[in-house]
Amino acid sequence: VILAGTYQWSNLGMTDLSDLDIQQMIGRAGRPQYDTEGTAIIMCSEKNQRKYRDLINSTTTIESCLHEHLVEHINTEIGLRTITCLQEGEEWIKNSFLYIRIQQNPLHYRAILSLAGLEGHQWEKALFRLVEKSVEDLQGREMVEMQNIDGTPEPQKLRNLSATIYGETMSSNCLSFKTMCCILDIPVKSSLEALLHALSNAHEYADLKLRNGEKLFYKKLSQDPEIRYQLPNGASPTTAAHKVFIIVQMTLGNVDIEPYKQDLKQGAGGPALDSYQVFRLAPRICKAMATVALQREDGKTLKNALHLTRIMSGKAWPGTSVIFRQIDAIGAKSIKVLGLK
Repeated sequence: VILAGTYQWSNLGMTDLSDLDIQQMIGRAGRPQYDTEGTAIIMCSEKNQRKYRDLINSTTTIESCLHEHLVEHINTEIGLRTITCLQEGEEWIKNSFLYIRIQQNPLHYRAILSLAGLEGHQWEKALFRLVEKSVEDLQGREMVEMQNIDGTPEPQKLRNLSATIYGETMSSNCLSFKTMCCILDIPVKSSLEALLHALSNAHEYADLKLRNGEKLFYKKLSQDPEIRYQLPNGASPTTAAHKVFIIVQMTLGNVDIEPYKQDLKQGAGGPALDSYQVFRLAPRICKAMATVALQREDGKTLKNALHLTRIMSGKAWPGTSVIFRQIDAIGAKSIKVLGLK
């Protein structure tokens, strides 16, 4: 197996292949039924030679990133009844890989300590505070409820924790806490356009940054006649949310981007790849919007959320020739022709 390079293109530009991807590729060297050994060659830059030697020799240190998404994990464990009180939450974190690594390398997790306002030797107390804060955040957005089991006063750590419909919705749709908060902030009786803006602001799309080489492209694209909704106050696109807002409508309207490609500078991302990322996640976010609207008995928002779910699944505005995209072998040019008939 020969790895001709260790970089890949992502939404953040050229990034290193993950250690797991590298290991999977070099692990294919040699045929188990025929060979007793295999040869893998990794072609990399000189500065990365030591990194990949350590990887091959299994001397690379792996660190935990549980603390970066702890609130989502805590919510899921509460929904599964693995955690039923704060005390069990503390026991749960003690059985995690993060608990082991923070003891051995506290400097790597200094952000946890600074967040809790503690020193390096107080790492266990910092982790417990992090669990408590995650529960408080979930309570503050009505995703988790804390109550006494039998109505008698109990210490806070022993009070029963249970997930609400909002917490279950976030967990079942695999959404981030920030995205769920954005959905919960959707006003009553929201229009389709308002829901489209909320979708574009989902935290899952934060990596789809608007690069300098794309700004003029998306500015001109936003003025295309097939773009139904404009940015607030006719503003120029400047954020990832603006980019997603335009990409969604570009795809739904089957906008021909060839006349605008000249404004894409070298090194800018491809609209087709970004569109794939957007529509891969959109149905889950729309489904969560509909669930929240149903729970609130908000009929107008529910209708528009279900309408948006159907639109995003079909990748076409209803009542237009773009709906033919759902039929195999009908491409963008055929859709244009059918729209003229």
